Amino acid sequence: MKRKVMVAVAFASMSLLFAGCEEGVLTPENSYNQATQANEQAVNQMIENDVLPEINVSLERENLKRRAEFINQADRIGYLYLLSDNGQLIKEVQVLGKVSSLNSYLTPMEDIQIVRHEGDGSLSMETPVTTQAADIDGTWGENASGIFWFDADGIYQEWSGMYFYSAERQSFTTQPILVEVAQ
Repeated sequence: MKRKVMVAVAFASMSLLFAGCEEGVLTPENSYNQATQANEQAVNQMIENDVLPEINVSLERENLKRRAEFINQADRIGYLYLLSDNGQLIKEVQVLGKVSSLNSYLTPMEDIQIVRHEGDGSLSMETPVTTQAADIDGTWGENASGIFWFDADGIYQEWSGMYFYSAERQSFTTQPILVEVAQ
């Protein structure tokens, strides 16, 4: 089947190639247009011959629902592994609840304003314009990229590098660069 489609595409391309030539002269523009048309015909033929499956249950949606239920538990202890740029383990941290993005906000960070333009006489227009909205503390701007979390003792922490999060404690063959020291 694949070979038949390829032969049909080649035949269609050659037919179009020679059919569009003026007195045997092939210009780059004609060549491009003909090749594009041949590709479109071949793709359309494949789409017509391709019967899509009927999906009654989406595993992608099921995974997203399970993830939302899993991570939205305030008393869940997880394990966060902070990594250096080359992937070396820097530190293991217990997380209470979940890891969150520093760029997550409680309010929208964009606002749509309607700007009215007065024209000649009775002609006027309204145009939506997207503007930056203030955060709940009255400030504007973006946070640094990264994540934040609260540890098992309720201590707030941030990280802006690579990381690995797991619901289970992991074991590594190398020791972390940073080690907790009791004071």
